[in-house]
Amino acid sequence: MTPRATLLLILTAAAAQTPTPQETAGDRYKSIQVLKDIPSAQVIPTMAFIANSLGVTCAHCHGTEWVSDEKPAKQKAREMIRLTQAINRDHYQGRLVVTCQTCHDGRAIPAATPRVEDAGWSRQLAPPAAPLPAATDVLAAYVRAAGGESVLQTVKSRLVTGTVTRFNGRSAPVSGPFQVYQEGLSSRLSTELSHPPEGDAELNASFARPLLTLRNYTDARVAGRGRIRDREVLVVSGRNPRGVEHRLSFDARTGLLLRRTDEIATPLGLLPEQYDLDDYRSVDGIMVPHSIQWSRADYQVTFTFESVKHNVPAPGAK
Repeated sequence: MTPRATLLLILTAAAAQTPTPQETAGDRYKSIQVLKDIPSAQVIPTMAFIANSLGVTCAHCHGTEWVSDEKPAKQKAREMIRLTQAINRDHYQGRLVVTCQTCHDGRAIPAATPRVEDAGWSRQLAPPAAPLPAATDVLAAYVRAAGGESVLQTVKSRLVTGTVTRFNGRSAPVSGPFQVYQEGLSSRLSTELSHPPEGDAELNASFARPLLTLRNYTDARVAGRGRIRDREVLVVSGRNPRGVEHRLSFDARTGLLLRRTDEIATPLGLLPEQYDLDDYRSVDGIMVPHSIQWSRADYQVTFTFESVKHNVPAPGAK
């Protein structure tokens, strides 16, 4: 190898190891005055965290022109961010303890008067809870309810068509057709309706989920019981292979998955999101949810299945 070639190889390797500077919020959004140094990808989840804490939509602070300061609420939000930063810095050693949610709790104007029903004497002692089953038993029941491992393994692909609906609370819901082809762990979604890509996660995972859930959540534990849509559920908590903590709520009667929730870390606090699965129907012996809905503070995206076909070639394949 010539000296020039050796030098080129060294420079190429060095360039590959040099991290690309991460775009900051201040770089991308010139109207941002606080939180300029956070990654630009965290701006939308952070704004959603504020909206969720106050029980409002983005229109509470933003006008038609998003960069405009025409609404006083935007400047007030900047003041409140600085306030919580100062409290956490001066009283909690910089830890994220006090957030928008701490005071607002879903209200644009925090309540200053306590509720009588929250008095200590009104708390009723809960009856002893029934023993919780093992997480492995709950997850195994889900596999059986979905069709059983032997039947699930016979299905190699799935083609779904239907309608996707986007709603943000600021304007009327918008709908359009969608098509998704799933094969193994791959998923190809086609739709002309723009929406946050986070809304697709459970749709993309739904085909492989029954077989993968038992294997992926190796640290799963039953966190408790609850109710979803008037159904008793068993809540299983565990980390997926990417290290994200999920809470999976299974119908205590049927064993089917009704909800998956997780939380997105933002500079101001944890932003919750949830995926609801409903309208299960049997297709070739497999229970398929015909409604998958993603909900977060800024958007709700709903996929409604109209046609489900198994073991068919990919669209356009010859």
